[in-house]
Amino acid sequence: MREHSSLLAQAEKAYGVDRCVIVGILLVETQFGNYTGRTPTLAIFSTFALMNDGQYRDKVWTLLTPDDRKRWGREGFDAKLKQRAEWAYQELCALVRLTDSQSARVESFHGSVMGAVGWPQFLPSSLVRYGADGNDDGRIDLYQPADAIFSIANYLKGHGWCQAKTRAEKEDVIHHYNKSRPYVNAVLGVAEKIR
Repeated sequence: MREHSSLLAQAEKAYGVDRCVIVGILLVETQFGNYTGRTPTLAIFSTFALMNDGQYRDKVWTLLTPDDRKRWGREGFDAKLKQRAEWAYQELCALVRLTDSQSARVESFHGSVMGAVGWPQFLPSSLVRYGADGNDDGRIDLYQPADAIFSIANYLKGHGWCQAKTRAEKEDVIHHYNKSRPYVNAVLGVAEKIR
């Protein structure tokens, strides 16, 4: 908060998003950029996108333990991987659009095992839609504090933060960021302690 107080104040003013919530997200997601993941993002989305093909699902199925096969069931397993393949293809397209617009190399992106990148752990589609150039250098780099802070503020504003008045409404906005109730409670809990 102290190190980036000016950036946080600017983002709060520009987007109307509570700086304590922005800091809460940065702490919970990556401990302020201390761990952003090392998995090649292109490999994640390419692999998941291949799961639309039955022969690749068959290969993964054989890798599961008997208990996991029983728990999932083949139909449920196939349905989940087909759904994941569609999602991954959309993220892969966003990654390519992003690298075209940022003059970055697609293979340079690394992040979580689900393809999220940078301090705020944005998926490529979120970065394309909500990424913000907080330091006015002409690029959006979520490994830079200014861009990470402004991008989170833009994302939350885009999902209704400024209209959210009650705690329940604010929880719903943060739930868009990560669809986990413990996550939402952790972010708001951190924000309350900081405040």
